[in-house]
Amino acid sequence: LEIIHHLAKCLNISTQVVMLSDLNVTGKGSELLVNLANQLECETYLVENAFETYLDRELFRANGVDINFVTPRVVEYHQQFGGFVPGLSVIDLLFNEGETSLDIIMESFY
Repeated sequence: LEIIHHLAKCLNISTQVVMLSDLNVTGKGSELLVNLANQLECETYLVENAFETYLDRELFRANGVDINFVTPRVVEYHQQFGGFVPGLSVIDLLFNEGETSLDIIMESFY
């Protein structure tokens, strides 16, 4: 949890982090996700396209939660040693790009 908070600070992200264990939410699979969205008053659930087959779209729709599927694209950035290696952690990005890291992350979604 400390690492998540530290990375968010490094990226200038001020989004509140909520622990599932602090919420009174039950269910499994799509039911749990819909219950979480409702508990947190979320209107849209953002999820990578790769997980589309695992979600019960009708359950989301019936509970007023839109699903927004995204496919993040790989954005190359400077890495210190050799050619670009995709799929590394945000820690690699921060060490190599510093203050522009959040811009690079955001670029992968647009």
